[in-house]
Amino acid sequence: MRKSADVMKSSAKTFPRQKMNNVKTVSTGKSNYEKSLAMVNVHVAGLDLHKETIWGCVAGGADSDKSVQTFGTCTAELRRLVRWLQDSGVESVAMESTGVYWIPVYGILEEKGLKPVLVNAREIKAVKGRPKTDRLDCMWICRLHSYGLLRGSFVPSANVAALKNLCDCREKIISESSRSIQRMQKSLQRMNCRLDNAVSNIVGDSGIRIIEAILRGERDPVKLAELSDKRIEKEKSEIARDLDGNFQTELLVVLGEWYEHYRFYNKRLGTINEKIVALLEKFPKKTNRKNLPPKPLNYREDKMTFSVPMRPLFFEIFGADLTQLAGVGPSVVLSFLATVGPDVSAWLTENHFVSWLGLAPNPQISADYRKKGKTKRVKNLLACDLKTAGMTVQRTDSFLGAFHRRLKIRVGPAKAKNAAARKIAIILYRLVKCGKQAIKFSSEQYEQLYKKRKLENLTRQAKHLGFDLVSTEMTKI
Repeated sequence: MRKSADVMKSSAKTFPRQKMNNVKTVSTGKSNYEKSLAMVNVHVAGLDLHKETIWGCVAGGADSDKSVQTFGTCTAELRRLVRWLQDSGVESVAMESTGVYWIPVYGILEEKGLKPVLVNAREIKAVKGRPKTDRLDCMWICRLHSYGLLRGSFVPSANVAALKNLCDCREKIISESSRSIQRMQKSLQRMNCRLDNAVSNIVGDSGIRIIEAILRGERDPVKLAELSDKRIEKEKSEIARDLDGNFQTELLVVLGEWYEHYRFYNKRLGTINEKIVALLEKFPKKTNRKNLPPKPLNYREDKMTFSVPMRPLFFEIFGADLTQLAGVGPSVVLSFLATVGPDVSAWLTENHFVSWLGLAPNPQISADYRKKGKTKRVKNLLACDLKTAGMTVQRTDSFLGAFHRRLKIRVGPAKAKNAAARKIAIILYRLVKCGKQAIKFSSEQYEQLYKKRKLENLTRQAKHLGFDLVSTEMTKI
């Protein structure tokens, strides 16, 4: 043991001094780091982005003072950064996707033809490097990029990015409008005016007329009930009983404020919807709306409040009617277009696509033992809408509904929702890539196909064991 320990000590001391062939040395200012990996990318650089500063490192620089420099974040400093990279002969630049700080840097680098590579910060942190400083971070990013160890993230085109910005703003407006509705309802409940019991939607035509009458000073519940629509099944006396409240002055002021907020956000929603439609008209068209298939059953516009019907416009852009699929409405199609775009060629297969969306479970296998895989967390509007669609299909008479209901019994509602969302994403990928129409199966047809597939599997297993399956109908005869 003592002899072996001495041998280990001696080998540990002599190993760093050994010179290996095909090993390049890069100067880092203080010491030389020997690399056993081949340099794939030569003319590259790495950037470490911050709110006020940008650290840049150029690969292969002999002088560390010139190979690593700092820059500001204003436009003039970004131009100086570009000139420095061009003078250094850089062809590709790697950077982390840090908040929104990368967007102006990415744009100016792409404009100048420097081939920016946007990298997920988790992939860089997974590869352990040197101590944590801004200077060493940019050097580490540059080194990983030169080895070809960094994988670029998906960056949409300019028109898709513009549509995403508008859709994000639209989602914020809808969220704020929903909050205003909730606060209006809370103010009415404090006054014991049960408008939510009288009508199904307090911001519908009947609800708006009643709220405006209350704000004008009307207190008679019978007169308020007369403002409700004739199509409401409730009797006027029942509605009047729900509208008989204690209208306090301060709560009426609060109600009026939130009602004005709701009107403001509703107006802004109409404005941004018009801008979204104008931007969608500029997208390249793959087909003519004359070839649009018939409208599916129970089709709704999902309260999108657009001035024009969106289904024919989406059909022209994608070349296929995505709304034919159960659970997929115009809102899901709009999220798909704002997140991915009209082309899915950035993902080689459907498995890559669902993995990027965070809908594919991550299997963990060790020593022939398979652990339960979990889906990764992804902040993605499309993934959230697909999960919502995967939850709503269980109420439909389609093969997706039958798939969700069958899986719900076996693995639970949460995993069934994710599995249905994954299946919807795969079908949408195929429709957009191939430009074909969705194949519609009813729940009964799906159950028959499932029964047939299961019977074939049982027949194959029985034949493998040396048995033959006999139908029960034949035994009865």
